[in-house]
Amino acid sequence: MAEEREQAARDSRERKDRAAAVWCVFWFAAGSAIPFTTDRDASGVLAVFTVSAAFYGLLAATWLRSRPSFRISAENRLRKGERFIRRIDALTDRRYLISVWISFLVLWLPVYLALYPGTFGYDAPYQLGMYTGSSAWSAQHPILHTLMLGFLVEDVGRLHLGSSIRGLALYSAVQAAVTAYAIARSFLFMRKTGVPRPVRLGGWIWLAFNPFMQVLVFASTKDILFGSFLLLFATDFAEAHRAEHPSRGRCLRALASGTLMCLFRNQGVYMLLAALFLMLLVFRRRIVRRGRLRLAGLLLAAALLAEASSAAMAAAVHAEKGNLREMLSVPMQQLACAAYQQTEGKSRALTGRELKAIEKLIPEEGIRRYTPSIADPVKETFRTEVFLTDPGRFIRLYFRIGFRCPGLYARAFWAMAAPFWDMSQNTFRYLSMQATPDPVTTWRDLGAHSRFPLLRDFLYGAVVTDDTARLPVIGLLYEPGLVLTLLLAAFGVSLTRRKERPALMLLLYILYAATMLLGPVALLRYLWPVMLAAPLIAGSQSGTFSEGEADHSKHF
Repeated sequence: MAEEREQAARDSRERKDRAAAVWCVFWFAAGSAIPFTTDRDASGVLAVFTVSAAFYGLLAATWLRSRPSFRISAENRLRKGERFIRRIDALTDRRYLISVWISFLVLWLPVYLALYPGTFGYDAPYQLGMYTGSSAWSAQHPILHTLMLGFLVEDVGRLHLGSSIRGLALYSAVQAAVTAYAIARSFLFMRKTGVPRPVRLGGWIWLAFNPFMQVLVFASTKDILFGSFLLLFATDFAEAHRAEHPSRGRCLRALASGTLMCLFRNQGVYMLLAALFLMLLVFRRRIVRRGRLRLAGLLLAAALLAEASSAAMAAAVHAEKGNLREMLSVPMQQLACAAYQQTEGKSRALTGRELKAIEKLIPEEGIRRYTPSIADPVKETFRTEVFLTDPGRFIRLYFRIGFRCPGLYARAFWAMAAPFWDMSQNTFRYLSMQATPDPVTTWRDLGAHSRFPLLRDFLYGAVVTDDTARLPVIGLLYEPGLVLTLLLAAFGVSLTRRKERPALMLLLYILYAATMLLGPVALLRYLWPVMLAAPLIAGSQSGTFSEGEADHSKHF
């Protein structure tokens, strides 16, 4: 009987492994085909998908057959550096955390000098303008990030250090330190949960020597600190979930990181509330049976605390509410696409009354400026006040056209989303290394003052002109959009194997990716939070995530 139960358990694991392999093959093949969907017909995309599926299927079949021998081979290779590995394994948690933290700071130092004092781009000049009083405060940008940026650049830099450039350099250093700490915390968690050394080492190399990561960590956009606190919260939440009875200290740490995550990007609150709803919907019985309702309360408390803090800060600085159109990028782009196709004579899907209704929201100028890959030209002309006069009418209009022309809506959405999977299609990569032209930038002289021009030129070539994409293997491994495929594959594997703990942790990133795809344009900075968590996402499928608190860092 015992042998039969053991054989049944082994057969069940093999079935789950095969199902997980099929899921991974599908998503990696889809990730290879997605970049071709914007300029190829269906047959061409299907051909790319088929060839990719055959390639990844062969890799998956080889992996399933040779896992034991690969495990032994990898361990033998690592034994060559056994003395060094023993020293790493002998480190206490505190020393391991500090070692990983310092390693990233040291490796990023040349990049810091090359990009000195940091890239003052994206929305940073407008936020500094709000802080200095040259423009009105707006809740569209996170108030906490605006206060932090203004305090370091203006108050500390210009008033006490004698230069806004030094203030921006200080901001960049603080941001890099926070990011490196978040990475170190995630690596410590992977060590505790028994993630294999090759996975951790590969993740360390990918983060430390990835030119996209090196450039973005010194960009003054809110997404960088948001991604760092999201990684901290995902780690804290997973640690609290892993413990049979999470301590008050762990819960408070998760509450702090979750609140800060929400305060550095407004969509964080919606992510936590959606995660709470889905967690109770899908894993309700397990959570109640195992006494994990504290985790649900943690998500709710972080969302409520962040919302209250944000409202208090907005009231203190008299910030105006953000324009509703910022949340409607995809719907307005789809309506503009339908109207544009009609006015250009490429489609007759709209009635005259529907076209006039769209033109009340989006004037003819905005429809003429319709650009498939970016919603900003349309968004700038969108009349929010008209929409608010009768939102029900325009919502019904949107769905009525969508039910009649689903293909048109899908193409309009996909034209903006597809570049996330292949940044070589993206014409806005230069923004990650260019200061935003603005009077504040010019007045404060917050452009590039590189101390290492050769390295800056190399990074510009790798990130902006995409020189690394020409390298056969490195170009594929360092493609930013690869992390989305990795995330979808890992989440699917967690569900296939019914792994509650990694599934809940990955759910946070799935929800973030969903909000990212609803944005106005595919920007490199939007991928940053998922890129930063790539080692944790990969390690989530190999760690133990055990119930107890036993240290598994010595396990291969």
